[in-house]
Amino acid sequence: MVSEKTVEMNLTAEWMWVLGSCFQRNVTVWAPSPREEAKAGFDASIDVAGFSLLVQYKAAKWSSRYQEWRFKLNETKGQDQHAKLVAHAKNGTPTYYGLPLFDDYATIRNNARNLLGYRVSAWINVASLPIPNNGIGKHQLGIRPSQPYKVRVYSEPVEVEVDTSMGGLLTHVINASGQRWPSGWRADEPTRDTPPPPPPEDGGEDGEGEDEGGGSGLVGFHIR
Repeated sequence: MVSEKTVEMNLTAEWMWVLGSCFQRNVTVWAPSPREEAKAGFDASIDVAGFSLLVQYKAAKWSSRYQEWRFKLNETKGQDQHAKLVAHAKNGTPTYYGLPLFDDYATIRNNARNLLGYRVSAWINVASLPIPNNGIGKHQLGIRPSQPYKVRVYSEPVEVEVDTSMGGLLTHVINASGQRWPSGWRADEPTRDTPPPPPPEDGGEDGEGEDEGGGSGLVGFHIR
């Protein structure tokens, strides 16, 4: 199992590469100290072309009982991290959860330069999640490998269809920056027929689960 820090470093490095290639600008990252993170709510501020992308990463844990990846929210003293993230989003700053759909280092090695891609990681606009109690209190998210566009919110089971692709995030960032799509970039169409990766062999902790559905969303972006 990989730590949240390992996930954070590798996924942030890929966003630096993608955004730097997209905008042809230098990309920098501000990582708050634990005390600063407790106040701000995010793990990384990825800065390019005069604007920021805020990301809070979560480590994944596999639930063998419900066949889905689980992510814990608000594991902080005030149990209000999500509410703080939503406040950033409401102020106009793209603010996302970065959720790895893996928990092993081999996936990181085997998917270098594709860790942000569909079915490898999920990118969720924090403002799109119907977290109970105004975002306060401990909750969990569940994502099944076969349906990465479906997110289940616990402890009150609610299923919501959201765009979890890097493409959706990048579109949001470009629109927020007020800039046009750089020449040579394009959005892929959804490819939901792509088979999901096999689930982990080792079991994880059990949890509550809900069922099936469809959805839509961008898949990714490429340089021609």
